[in-house]
Amino acid sequence: MGSAGIMLRPVQGEWVQVSCIREPRPVIDATCAGPWLAGLLAGILCRQNVYQSALLGTAIAACCVTRLGVTDGLRDFDQIKK
Repeated sequence: MGSAGIMLRPVQGEWVQVSCIREPRPVIDATCAGPWLAGLLAGILCRQNVYQSALLGTAIAACCVTRLGVTDGLRDFDQIKK
């Protein structure tokens, strides 16, 4: 879906759409959006619903693309929630 966000299918017949989150700084390295999955899994492990978990992953990816390399753009959990 590109700039329109993502669609998840957590169960048969159910779709969840999560919009993109604007990155807090200019994009430097778009290949670093991979931590989205880590954010999704972290949300699930913290007992968030699918939408909240995907939103967390999207926020993490938005921060990661602002730096070169996968981990340089990571922020702590409280900063991500903002």
